[in-house]
Amino acid sequence: MRCPYTGAFTENEILALMAELARLWREDLISFETYVYIHLLQSTARRPIQIRHLKFEDLRKEISQGTWNYFLHIPSAKKRGGLFRETIKKLAITEDLYLILLNFIEYQYKKLLSLVDETFISGYKMKLPMFIDWNCLKMNLKNRNFDLSLLNKDIFHYSASSLELHSLRKFCIHQKAISERTGEIIHVTARRFRHTRGTNLGRKGVGAAIIAELLDHTDTQNVKVYTENTADTVQYIDRVMGAEMGKLAQAFTGRIISNLNESERGHDPTSLITNNGIDTIGACGTNDFCITGYETCYLCPKFRPLIDGPHQQIINKLYEEKEERLKQTKSIDYASSKDRIILAVEYVVQACNDMKRTMGHH
Repeated sequence: MRCPYTGAFTENEILALMAELARLWREDLISFETYVYIHLLQSTARRPIQIRHLKFEDLRKEISQGTWNYFLHIPSAKKRGGLFRETIKKLAITEDLYLILLNFIEYQYKKLLSLVDETFISGYKMKLPMFIDWNCLKMNLKNRNFDLSLLNKDIFHYSASSLELHSLRKFCIHQKAISERTGEIIHVTARRFRHTRGTNLGRKGVGAAIIAELLDHTDTQNVKVYTENTADTVQYIDRVMGAEMGKLAQAFTGRIISNLNESERGHDPTSLITNNGIDTIGACGTNDFCITGYETCYLCPKFRPLIDGPHQQIINKLYEEKEERLKQTKSIDYASSKDRIILAVEYVVQACNDMKRTMGHH
């Protein structure tokens, strides 16, 4: 089995980490730079040195047959004796990542315009580093030594170690995502995101040459580890394992209530959450508009499940549907698509039982 501290993340660990990233950003506990850097590590599986080399011009969109496609032109890691940004690889990205990066570019540019005149820099905007070394840039401005030709070099790009210190480490300090394998806060490194992509590709039966291409390796000798012994990287969560992992994963972040009066909106009928109109399973603690199904509520911090709600029935249904998906498709990945919800409901079932025992309910 992959090492839970240094090896590839599980699907649930990735989901937990990205949920934490969203929370930290929402609560203003991390910088925009950190938010973007973690997204890039997770989405591209590229090395920090490649991410530091990115410039504004590397974010692209193209239209094909009436549909917009989004890309990131990522420099390959510099080989010994090679030039800065000598080789560029085109990587397809999601529209979500494109929009995050587009907003980040405008944020960085606006910050730069507070230091330099736009007429001086506007013609060079697309040559600017995505991750700007502000100390270096300010030092050059202070010494009246800001030569625009330097934008073709890596002098104003954050170093890989600075990205590690200012972005990844800040995320690690604040994030509280729990591993369902250890019950501890997940240990995060840039390498683990990369290792996860390779492991998942190997598990899907992708060959070494294609994995090497997708991870931007020059040859296949370093990707063999992803194509060998792929069976032991699969973790299928059944009822027995789910009951155990539910306690550890902390996928549920809401608050269990004894009655509706304990929820923020009391008996407001629009706050009630039902399992498709059959029974009330809890209440929503916010007025925000939401279109997700009731199962997803178990992952929401605003969900207030009732202590006497039919949570055991819901977990039974989720396991039955999972078995059916596996039977129909023979795909563990597809069958496991709701695993994080399963772990959250497992936690609620166990927590409700514990609370009932404490309260003297039988």
